[in-house]
Amino acid sequence: MTDNANAETMSSFMSVANERMDNFANVIRQHETMMQNVYKTVSQLQQDVTILSALVSSAIDNMTNYVTILNEIDDIRIAIERRFSVQPLKEC
Repeated sequence: MTDNANAETMSSFMSVANERMDNFANVIRQHETMMQNVYKTVSQLQQDVTILSALVSSAIDNMTNYVTILNEIDDIRIAIERRFSVQPLKEC
């Protein structure tokens, strides 16, 4: 093999190696972009879950307060009926 043939073989090898390294670098860049998107999406979902959790907690508190008030109103109704010997009101 001559020096020229060796140089051509080495050049061909380097060309293939450079192409493969470029492909590998592109895959890594795409992977990095994809992982950044996944991170952003998960972060947004975590914020959404936190907000939804607060809303559900508030809804539960409001429902509890509503039921408590209804029970207190019923207690007042019963006390009035007993005090004035009023016939029980018909329930709707």
